[in-house]
Amino acid sequence: MRKKLFIFGAGAVVKDICKIIDKINDIKPTWSVLGFVDNDKKLSGQKILGLPIVNISELPDSNKIYGICGIMDPKLKKKIVNEEIINKGYKLGTIIHPDIELPEDVIIENGSIIFSGVKISC
Repeated sequence: MRKKLFIFGAGAVVKDICKIIDKINDIKPTWSVLGFVDNDKKLSGQKILGLPIVNISELPDSNKIYGICGIMDPKLKKKIVNEEIINKGYKLGTIIHPDIELPEDVIIENGSIIFSGVKISC
């Protein structure tokens, strides 16, 4: 069964995150993206890649849904993770491009996104 996921943010980087998720799902069906979350009322009801953009107020509280922050600004990302994703009861998703080689001793925390081309060494 695929994990249900909302991507918080509706900027350009969310398309790249969806590409990573597609690569992951090609190897092993893991994620089902439900849509994108953005509090800009002008974006509400629009779509990205055929998936809806919704306002945080429209989301259900749940401990069975995952959230990932698609905002790269560290301060804003921390605020969204703490005040929106965790506040809704969502688990933090971790998205790692399948081409990434991780050393055995590396620890990747929940909520991380690792794009293709990243090199992680000891």
